[in-house]
Amino acid sequence: VCQVPSDVSHDKAIAVTVAELEHSKSFMFTYFWPRVNNPLVTANSPTTGSDSVTVYGNNFGIQRWSNAARIGGSACERTVWISDTSSTCNLAQGISTRKTVSFTVYLQENSGTLMFTYDLPRPQSISYSNGPASGSATVSLSGTGFGHFDYSGKVRMGGSPCENSGCEAGGTACETTVWVSESSLLCKMPSGTHHSKTITVTTGYQIQTLSGAFTYDNPVVTAISPDFTPSTGTSSTTIYGRNFGSTQYSQRARVGGTACEATDWVSESSVRCRMPAGVDVGKDVVVTAGTHRGTASRIFTYRVPDILNVQLNNGPTTASGAITVTVTGHGFGTSRYSPKMRIGDTACEDTEWTSDTSVACKVPAGVWKNRDITITSGRQRATESAMFSYNTPNVRTPISIGNNPTTGSNTITFYGSNFGIFGYSGKARVGGSACENTEWVSDTTVKCFVHQGVGILKEITMSVEDQIGSSTRLFTYNLPRPRSISYSNGPATGSSTVTIIGVGFGIWDYSSKAKLGGSNCLGAGCVAGNTACETTAWVSESTLLCRIPSGTYRLKGMTVTTAYQISTRSRVFSYNNPTLISITRQNGPTSGKTTITITGSGFNIHQYSPKARIGNTACEASEWVSDSSLRCKLAAGSHLTYTATISSILQTASKASTFQYDYPVINSVLPDHGPTSGSYWVTFNGNNFGEESTMSNRVMRIGSTLCQSTGYVTHTAVRCYVHQGQGIIAVSATITSRAVTHTLAFTYDKPIISSLNPNSRITTGGYVTISGNNFGASTATYSGKVGDTSVSSFTRYSHTSIRVYVNQGQGKDHDVSITVTSQAGTGSN
Repeated sequence: VCQVPSDVSHDKAIAVTVAELEHSKSFMFTYFWPRVNNPLVTANSPTTGSDSVTVYGNNFGIQRWSNAARIGGSACERTVWISDTSSTCNLAQGISTRKTVSFTVYLQENSGTLMFTYDLPRPQSISYSNGPASGSATVSLSGTGFGHFDYSGKVRMGGSPCENSGCEAGGTACETTVWVSESSLLCKMPSGTHHSKTITVTTGYQIQTLSGAFTYDNPVVTAISPDFTPSTGTSSTTIYGRNFGSTQYSQRARVGGTACEATDWVSESSVRCRMPAGVDVGKDVVVTAGTHRGTASRIFTYRVPDILNVQLNNGPTTASGAITVTVTGHGFGTSRYSPKMRIGDTACEDTEWTSDTSVACKVPAGVWKNRDITITSGRQRATESAMFSYNTPNVRTPISIGNNPTTGSNTITFYGSNFGIFGYSGKARVGGSACENTEWVSDTTVKCFVHQGVGILKEITMSVEDQIGSSTRLFTYNLPRPRSISYSNGPATGSSTVTIIGVGFGIWDYSSKAKLGGSNCLGAGCVAGNTACETTAWVSESTLLCRIPSGTYRLKGMTVTTAYQISTRSRVFSYNNPTLISITRQNGPTSGKTTITITGSGFNIHQYSPKARIGNTACEASEWVSDSSLRCKLAAGSHLTYTATISSILQTASKASTFQYDYPVINSVLPDHGPTSGSYWVTFNGNNFGEESTMSNRVMRIGSTLCQSTGYVTHTAVRCYVHQGQGIIAVSATITSRAVTHTLAFTYDKPIISSLNPNSRITTGGYVTISGNNFGASTATYSGKVGDTSVSSFTRYSHTSIRVYVNQGQGKDHDVSITVTSQAGTGSN
């Protein structure tokens, strides 16, 4: 028998010793396994751990045998043996519920199941309590018990607790759940609807909720397109906004108080509505998604009634329901919406709705033209302008008096129809002047007390409210008649005032006008006179003042116009003739192009096509400057003295011997020399040689000898075909009796000696023939020498040959010299 000592472990060997002999047998004895009893001193603890619990049981040993305790799968941070029946455990961090408690003594371990629970997660608040129905917004959930690292913590909103680790909001898990800390989770919200959603947090197998913590945003309606439809309905519109949900949540739309015939969800931001029939303006549009509702006020209008046509657009003023007009169009409604119709401001005596496109009206009596037609259906109103007119007044002939003096003051009666069934402020006019008094007699008769006036074939006009009826060319005031004028002539500058005497000029200023010029004229449509007075002043019924305009001409008529009445008195006024006093320069070059200024008076105050001429030649251009000045651009001319003349219309002024062209001037001759034989051209250069047409009046000489022929080049150059001659002589030109001489202007070439025949003679003398050039004409005078001995008896054969008698002498290699007139030539040896 062995009294077993206290100990732990299992499968121990038993050894027996007798004397010094010992024998053992392995795995023969086991101490009882430790046993954990229920309950623990503390059955639950916060997830942060560090709390101490006492584990009760037996067979924990009589001293510390490497005791160790675990809660679930996590060892206690520290296990302290107390006795064979108890130990304490410092808890590690953890989560979950009904965890197993295990106790190990040496190699023996035993456990008690479902004995310990960590505290539940407790959500306490959410970062914001609402969000869009489209989801995807992230909210932060604060609380406790979410663990010290990610235990796949999940949260949901609404619904009943779930049995797995998943967070659902309205039955839908967050798109993502992110553990942040033991007191914080992040949730990316799913799409959804409804309000006051419960938030449920699951950590491990532990679940806890926070009621009414989150609400999805209400639907928001922002627009509808199209924002109007026909009153017959059935057309489809699209409602735009947000928070309509991400799927069909039994969304419903209505317009005003009427549900859409069908509502189709399109997206989170749009739904389609099949419109119901209706009328009215400014309808609210409502969208319901789940238990949420969004409204946009006054964004939809049924198409207003549209008036297209009226079957009868006029009627008599006496209608009073006797005629019915039918208005056609659109949008009058699909049933009777108390439609009303009026013509102008007066309601129809009866309005009958026929269909969405037709309404009938019994027309009231009235006047006015182009009356609007207005139809009201519900709160909608359509007006079409100028759709109906009462018949206009109709003035017929004859009238009681056909003409009238300009002083007026008598009564005429005119007849017609549609003057109204009583006095509608009817007014009558004769022409543009209202009658001094208009008396309505009946729908067909009106009397007019005629006002003073002027004019012919004037309209008779009857106005009833805004309707006007007239008959043309019925009435004529007596014509104005001018009889005399205070004086019969005046300056071309005008501005003097004459008095016109006559009758019928009216009793005040009717913008009477007077004109000068033109032919006799009388009556309407007559055009007489061509220049209005600068001002016409009415003085009395028999007197006008006319400020004479500038002008020219003589025996002009005088025309008076009063309103459209015209009368003329012929040949009553003449403008003074122009007078020429001087010109700024009295001579000029024959080439013309020079501008001179002619001064005088009566040239008028503006351009009446005045013309100037010098002699019989018109100026190349005549430019009017003022009443006393005219510029003339000279034409080319010759050298006589001329008369300057100015003409304006049929009036002319002149001044004799006021202008002459400049004398010709010879500056040079090119070439300025030539052989004595002549028959070649030279050019005289200078000024004022006149025009080519005056060549027959030109006489040109070299010396006293006429040029064989002459030619015109320009005003500054003429040509001379040179005759034979000799010496140094002047040239001259006479053009239209004007002579000019250029002294020493041309030189015949000197004589040239080329040979003698014979070239020697006996000392007693004899005849010798000299050959050469430029020996002059037959009129030349000669002298000569052989050496120092004079020669005599000259005989001219030609310009190239002469014979001389050489006097007696002696010696050899004598020079020979010949002088032709004043020019000498020498031959050597």
